[in-house]
This record gives sequence, C-alpha cells and structure tokens, in this order.
Amino acid sequence: MRFSIGSDGGGSARSPACYCGVVGLKPSFGLLPTDGMFPLSPTLDHAGIIAANVEDTALCISALAQETQFVASLGQGVKGLQIGYARGWSCDEADADVQAALDHSAELLVCAMAAIACCDVLYPIEYFGTSPEPLCSNHKISANYHHGV
Repeated sequence: MRFSIGSDGGGSARSPACYCGVVGLKPSFGLLPTDGMFPLSPTLDHAGIIAANVEDTALCISALAQETQFVASLGQGVKGLQIGYARGWSCDEADADVQAALDHSAELLVCAMAAIACCDVLYPIEYFGTSPEPLCSNHKISANYHHGV
C-alpha cells in the first residue's frame, strides 16, 4: 500500500493528488486525529491522505480511523449514492473541455444508478463580500502564535 499522510486544511492533500493522478482525501472532520500536527486553526486543521488509488486510500483510512466500513464498501459501485454536483461553481471559470468532462462524469454516475442533485454554491466573495480566507486564517494563526502554540 502506497500512501502519505499530511495536513489538509485547504486542499494540501487533495490538490497535489489531482495534479499527479493519484487520490487525495480530506476525511470527515474529526475522523482522524490531528495530534502532532501544527495547529493552524481549530476549524481548518485536518489530517489528509494521498494514496496511489482508491483501494489504498480505503485501506489507509480504515487502519487510521480503526473503522472497517471503508474497505467493506469497495467494489459496491455507486448505485443508490446521492451526489451533489455544484456545476455552477466551475462553469464560469472552467475551460469548456473541462466542463464537458465534468458533465460527462455526472452522466456516467447517473448511468451507474447514482442520484445526482445539482446544487448552487456561492463563491466566498459573493457571500462575504471578500474572500473569507484572510479574515479567518490570519486571525486564527495570530491567536495560536500569541498563545504560544
């Protein structure tokens, strides 16, 4: 099994994985402990996994979380899964070929009996009037720094 564990507060596992053709996973908050990680922000601190494929990712998270459901679900397909597709989030900025590939992937999931629900996602600037990242992260980094963490 080939994998790596790191932090993923804002995509530090998922983004490099997608650029390299491997799997990046940010598990549900609290599923994996963050003990030993540098505390950046209580709401962003997250353990992430990069693995060679989905099977290795499932084996890794099952071992780390001490839960078997991830390995047990391998090979079951997507029938009955409910998947949200935030199409509007990418279509304004994405290259037409990329958007076509995303749409095609959604169609394949429907053919495999998954339920796709299109949903709207507001860009942070539309919701906050500015990007929330500097507002959140810098304040929390400063708070951790000043408390000697």
